[in-house]
Amino acid sequence: MANAIEYVNTLVNRGLDVDSFAPRLSWHFQIHNNFFEEVAKLRALRRMWARIMKERFGAKDPRSLMLWTLWAAATMWKAWPGSRTNGTANESRNVCNGCKRWPKATKI
Repeated sequence: MANAIEYVNTLVNRGLDVDSFAPRLSWHFQIHNNFFEEVAKLRALRRMWARIMKERFGAKDPRSLMLWTLWAAATMWKAWPGSRTNGTANESRNVCNGCKRWPKATKI
């Protein structure tokens, strides 16, 4: 999160409006099979990011307060062919719980 804050800070200091680029920022997370842990992690991060964007950078566009996430599919392994299907479904469910879903990318 510190890197993301620094990116936003640098761009704002160069004169860009935060709402002109913030909706396009994306995050990469390791999302695994522990449903409740992953949902809690993403919800906490989403709330922290929205608060930082609103209070520190003055973001007004609701899209600037959201996170675009990509998951890494770390729980899928070649030895068990079913792991890809089941792992993708499980990780997608963890990330997309209550969210609109795009292939391998989710806005939360």
